[in-house]
Amino acid sequence: MVLKFIERLFPKESPLKLMKKHADIALKSVSYLEGAFESYFKGENISEISDKVDKLEQEADDLKVEIRKAYANLKFFYFDRVDALFILHEQDNIIDAVDDVLKMLMMNMVVDLDQSVIENFMALAKIVKESVKLMTITIENLLKIAESSFSEFEISKELKEILEVEKEESKSDMMNVALGKKLYSLKYDMNAVDLFFLQKVALKLGKVADKSERIVEKVRLIIKA
Repeated sequence: MVLKFIERLFPKESPLKLMKKHADIALKSVSYLEGAFESYFKGENISEISDKVDKLEQEADDLKVEIRKAYANLKFFYFDRVDALFILHEQDNIIDAVDDVLKMLMMNMVVDLDQSVIENFMALAKIVKESVKLMTITIENLLKIAESSFSEFEISKELKEILEVEKEESKSDMMNVALGKKLYSLKYDMNAVDLFFLQKVALKLGKVADKSERIVEKVRLIIKA
């Protein structure tokens, strides 16, 4: 009986460490985007990349089960479980959004695109990756803060990191607007279906950065509570 109580206080693996593993999977999935867009704009098949992200999605689903079990068995936690599960849900949404982008690209091949549109898409993919990379650092720092019993020193460091993520999300928004303007400037030269298709892809891609920013904002609220 005493052993079971101790196990609930100190589980074999911390839910926060498992969440960091889940965040790393999200980052790995986003890391495929630049290569996928590069191949797509060359007219190459990206199904192999999509398959890799599908496997990551399954890995993330398995990890979610472990995380929920860990929370269920834990008697005490550093902060509200609802906040932790919100972060987990948004990390999962990042992986889903990457999968959606790849599936969309596989549905419609757009050829003879203006080079500036291609460059904008590549820049947006890079910005999105950077935002998720910074998000994973934020989750890692949240783990450090929790393990330090929310020390002021660790919190002050993390608040600086949060500003960097917000900058990347702002860059993503600006790039999305620039890309949208460029696409619509070509409305008399492009097939309307292709134009709206690419706009939809760009918006879905931008959502990944939005999810990262939502996670970071939640971490800000947690550490300032």
